[in-house]
Amino acid sequence: MISSARILLVEDDETIRTSVATALGAEGFIVSAREDGTALDDDVASFVPDIAILDWMLPGPNGLTLAAQLRARSDCAVMMLTARDEVDDRLRGFAEGIDDYLVKPFSMAELVARVGAVLRRRGRLPSVVEIDDLMVDVDGARAARGDTPLALTATEFRLLSFLAQSRGRAVEGPDPHPGVGLRRHRCERRRGAPQLAAPQDGGERAASDPHRARHRLPAERMTRPSGPDTIGRGGLRTGSLRTRTVLSVLALLTVLLLALCFTVQFVLGERLRAQLEERLQDRASAAAALVGTLSNDDLASRLSAQGLSVLIESPDGGSVVAGPSPEQLRQGPDAAGLGPLGAPGLEEGRPGAGDGSASATGSGTDADSQTSSTSGRTIASSVVTTSDPQIVTLESTLSDDTVLTLSVGAGGVDQTLQQLLWIMLGASAVFLLLAAAALTVVVRGALHPLESMTAVARDIARGDRGRRLRPTRPRTEIGRVAIAFDEMLDGVEGAERAAVDSERLAREAEQRVRSFVSDAAHELRTPVSGMRAAADTLVRASVDRAERERLASHVVREAARASRLIDDMLMMARVDQGLDLRMAPLDIAEVVAREAERQRIRRPALELICTDDRSDLGAGLLDGDAERLSQVIANLVDNAARMTGGAGPVTVAISQAEQTVRVEVRDRGPGVPPQDRSRIFDRLVRLDSARNASGGGAGLGLPIARGIARAHGGDVVCVDPSGGQTGAAFVLTLPVD
Repeated sequence: MISSARILLVEDDETIRTSVATALGAEGFIVSAREDGTALDDDVASFVPDIAILDWMLPGPNGLTLAAQLRARSDCAVMMLTARDEVDDRLRGFAEGIDDYLVKPFSMAELVARVGAVLRRRGRLPSVVEIDDLMVDVDGARAARGDTPLALTATEFRLLSFLAQSRGRAVEGPDPHPGVGLRRHRCERRRGAPQLAAPQDGGERAASDPHRARHRLPAERMTRPSGPDTIGRGGLRTGSLRTRTVLSVLALLTVLLLALCFTVQFVLGERLRAQLEERLQDRASAAAALVGTLSNDDLASRLSAQGLSVLIESPDGGSVVAGPSPEQLRQGPDAAGLGPLGAPGLEEGRPGAGDGSASATGSGTDADSQTSSTSGRTIASSVVTTSDPQIVTLESTLSDDTVLTLSVGAGGVDQTLQQLLWIMLGASAVFLLLAAAALTVVVRGALHPLESMTAVARDIARGDRGRRLRPTRPRTEIGRVAIAFDEMLDGVEGAERAAVDSERLAREAEQRVRSFVSDAAHELRTPVSGMRAAADTLVRASVDRAERERLASHVVREAARASRLIDDMLMMARVDQGLDLRMAPLDIAEVVAREAERQRIRRPALELICTDDRSDLGAGLLDGDAERLSQVIANLVDNAARMTGGAGPVTVAISQAEQTVRVEVRDRGPGVPPQDRSRIFDRLVRLDSARNASGGGAGLGLPIARGIARAHGGDVVCVDPSGGQTGAAFVLTLPVD
């Protein structure tokens, strides 16, 4: 593509400026390259550019200012070529009216293509390319061979248009156009290789990671709370503690009262049955004394009259039955009819009754020998039978083998026990109701400290972090809980403060890292762009031997510049992290002398003057790292040498005041404005005077020098030159032992 379009290139980096100008000239453009925009009016008037390619960061007026001036003076297109890649910078540039924006480092082929596209949109270049019978309409996105339109895909058309516009020259280099490598891309798609995203700014590509989607679901599952972080599936049960306490105590009292009722019933029932058996034995003893005195019928009649069922079996086989049947005993008279032991009936017929004669009665089960009277029978054995719970039977064998069986009903005992049970159950119910009311009141008062703890917790949740319980009796249960609560609050508050501090430190560290990465990326763009532009020009353009050697020297110089910049950034990172100093006693004059000798070897043309204004030369030893302090002196002298064009004069003066050693480095360069004397110690800050100086640094020398000085307990500041002289003065102060 041969064109007579005029291009104004403003770029302060010599390597990029030379490489871009050579590459655009090889494309047939007429290029006018400038280091800054000081002569912009003359260029617009005499050169009349069709498009201007501007760097943003320039000595003097920056790229945006120059773009506004060009807009006001001509209708040429404006393209920004800069290392600033933030979205806000792009938006600001387009808002100022620029036509295109390209970020360093860049591809020379992309730069040429963008320049051609801008010029075509402005009507400065033909959009239709014709080669024999082939016609390619770049803007119309159509192609034809003769009168036959060609059916091409978008990628194929881009490739064809690029080749048509690049006819007559060799196309080399990696991916000069998005269409190159189409066949390889399709083969990779067939093999299932990961797809590459569309090229971004600066030719960057983003590859998708096929493993991320595979591991995304387990990572999400790992974030779900489980295990010890939860209490059961339904969470912590939070029923009323007051209700729980009252119901628990009432349940315990109910169990105790029921146990008491059944215990009393059992013990009293056994005792009543034992008394009933004792009475039967007494009646049997009394009846045994009357055997032989009264007839069996008369004796049975008397016993049955007391509600007993009587069976008397004589030794000769005869038997007498009297009294109620078993069914009647279950329903009829019971032990209440027995009366006391001295009840009338049996005792009146006993021998010796009423004459004061002594009588003996026996009681108990299996009594082998009991004597009831001196003239009656005795009970040889007795057996109590309780096979029927409603009847108590006593079978006694007398000494003459007479068997006396007495039975009595026990229904009264069961009725008495049942009445007693109902009375106790009723009394227990009344007692439980009263106990519930009393427990409610007592538990409410006992749980009042918990209400206080709840109120304090809510106040703390609302933001009153200073509230505490402070129990009056710390040794009680509630007191221990309150102390634990206060300790927990102290720990939570401390953890909160620690978390806030950690978050703040993390944000600061992240900001420092981002700043470092951003600064490194921004500063490295220029040397990398220079190397890439020079190398691209060497590959793409046909240049003579002298131009080739000049471009190769540019590559070497920019590589050294990038290496030096990386070393400075790593040094700045070490300063931020904390330097590992090798402290030892030293005299600062010796450090200055050694560094001055090195500077004279490096810069033979530099006029370097060293003076020691201390009254006692060699006095005032200090603890320091000689190598690091030498680096501080070197940075200050290098800075002064650049500001004086490498010739000087530069003065290094040593003085001492009380417990401080001062090293002042003065030059007679353009100086530092008072408003910028603090700002120059920030990273990557370069004043216009530093940009205009040949071989200017990246703006890291002064921050590194200050960081090293502060690591020694001193500082580096920029002060007014003494004696009314011009130039800049930097003072290094260090403490003296």
